[in-house]
Amino acid sequence: MWSRWLRKLSYWRWLADYFPMQLVKTSELDPRKNYVFGYHPHGIISLGAFTCFGTEARDFSKLFPGINVRVLTLTTNFFMPLFRDLLLNLGFCSVTRRSCENILSSGPGNSILIVPGGAAESLYAFPGVYDLVLKKRLGFIKVAVRHGASLVPVIAFGENGRGVFQYSYGILPHRRHLTVCVGEPIEVEKLENPTSEQLLSYQKKYLDGLENLFNKQKELYAPNRKGELTFCDHDFPTHSVLTMPALSPTMTQGALGTWHKKIGDEIVPGDVLVEIETDKAQMDFECQEEGFLAKIFIEGGTKDVPVNKPIGILCESKDDVAAFESFTLDNLSPAEGSKESESSKKNEGQKKEQPSPKEKETLSKDSVTKEDSEGDNVEVGKKGSVRIFASPAAKALAAEKGYEISAIKGTGPDGRIVKADVESYKPSSTPQKAKEAPTAKAPSAKAPAGVSYQDVPISNLRRVIAQRLSESKVRTLNIVVLLKSFKSPQFLTTI
Repeated sequence: MWSRWLRKLSYWRWLADYFPMQLVKTSELDPRKNYVFGYHPHGIISLGAFTCFGTEARDFSKLFPGINVRVLTLTTNFFMPLFRDLLLNLGFCSVTRRSCENILSSGPGNSILIVPGGAAESLYAFPGVYDLVLKKRLGFIKVAVRHGASLVPVIAFGENGRGVFQYSYGILPHRRHLTVCVGEPIEVEKLENPTSEQLLSYQKKYLDGLENLFNKQKELYAPNRKGELTFCDHDFPTHSVLTMPALSPTMTQGALGTWHKKIGDEIVPGDVLVEIETDKAQMDFECQEEGFLAKIFIEGGTKDVPVNKPIGILCESKDDVAAFESFTLDNLSPAEGSKESESSKKNEGQKKEQPSPKEKETLSKDSVTKEDSEGDNVEVGKKGSVRIFASPAAKALAAEKGYEISAIKGTGPDGRIVKADVESYKPSSTPQKAKEAPTAKAPSAKAPAGVSYQDVPISNLRRVIAQRLSESKVRTLNIVVLLKSFKSPQFLTTI
């Protein structure tokens, strides 16, 4: 009762009218049978699947009376409070084998909707493009065959046009037409243990039915498309990439401990895969997917593994494990390796906060000794540190003309070098001493002769302490106050 009331809320109709959305029926469905709906393409968030099948925004129960469809989504979506309650009350279920079997075996008319392309297909979500990751997806075909449920292809024209913002700003998705077309059912014979040939035969029928549906409706609902329906699968069986998780908000890398699973073992949601040492503690990494462990990229005991770096491969069938024996990181598609690239860029961005070698060289060129300076624009500290007073425009112009900024006499306030000083400056013909002086090499840290020492590997905890200490001096304001009194000649304190 509560689920039916929630599915019929006017809010869902407002959501569907916003784009607007349309649900198109091309064939009748017998309520005495069970069905497995395949929704394509995945898009960014599969908004058409949620609205047209998960709610009554477009009167699904009136178009297909007697069909009780359950939308299946990732198990992780049920870990979020409130959102989990919304999904459960709308009738959503986790996309696991047990959920599929329970729904399809609970009586006539009970059906499921699956988005087979998954996250891999969402990375091909560009407006007007219909690239599907489907040829290696046999899991939903096998579920349908084992229960004798008919396969129903569904094409959503405009799903890949969904975005994050309305037009170029705002917080709402793009307002673009989304038309969901439900195709003709493909009859399936019930087989308890189907062979690979039988599954491939039904998959071919499904792909043909999907292409026929697309070709019949494309001119009507996608006249300005940028491409035709294509399948962009790779040569390896269906799999998912296991990446190094971020088990704490500040974690950027970690150390792999002992693997609790070996290649070929079956994985179910909640199983502990491997122990991971974070920047704060040692924790167990629990997998939230099901399948079989097909490949391990990083062995236990490896330290400094960046977050989002691939650590293993999970496949759907135990028969597919052998196919990944020669699988390497080079075989990952650009979509599968995108997370690692983003993580690498983030780490590079953090490293760039420190001066680069080029910046250090520029700083060294600007530094001169007191004897080389003729003007009042140079201030020399107690330890020989040099500070040059010049405007940004003057520094840029001097760098452009190749002048030594320290050799220019400033006429601005307090001897500050301004742009006019650089323009009127005439360099001498003698080369500057700073250019002739060779760059001094930093002394190497070597132990004194006759003294023995031992290098002790730094622990993860001490590394984090050192990192946080450095950040406290670099990223935060530090004020050094010099206090003088009769009892203590001088006292330094840092605020």
